[in-house]
Amino acid sequence: MIKQWKPYLAGFASALALVAVTVALVGANFGAFAAPHKADGYDAIAKQIGLTITWKVPPTCDNSYGCFTPLTPDVIYVSPNLRQSETYRIVLHEMGHVMQYRMGMAQNECKADQFAEIFMAQPSTLANCPRVN
Repeated sequence: MIKQWKPYLAGFASALALVAVTVALVGANFGAFAAPHKADGYDAIAKQIGLTITWKVPPTCDNSYGCFTPLTPDVIYVSPNLRQSETYRIVLHEMGHVMQYRMGMAQNECKADQFAEIFMAQPSTLANCPRVN
């Protein structure tokens, strides 16, 4: 899976910045992210890459956990009612969509899940979405 992303990463500064910030998220002290209403850690990391996390999921989202839409390309929407591990996975998943958008790739749920999994989030729950090795 990582080999698939490498060709796309070359030359895309914003994508590389997103990966660097995501790595910082992985290495961060998760105690700071204990609850979404105390989400300063997530918000600060997102801000470093020109991204805003809105802690509310609009009715236009396909699910109640979170979403990304190209209509607001610098915003990801995340439910404030998730457990810590779910918040972490959803933020990374939505960052995967941001990366796809910034790199001109088609939006793909499986690829967004795999992006999150690369950074140690829970494996994808989508049918026919292979695990990252």
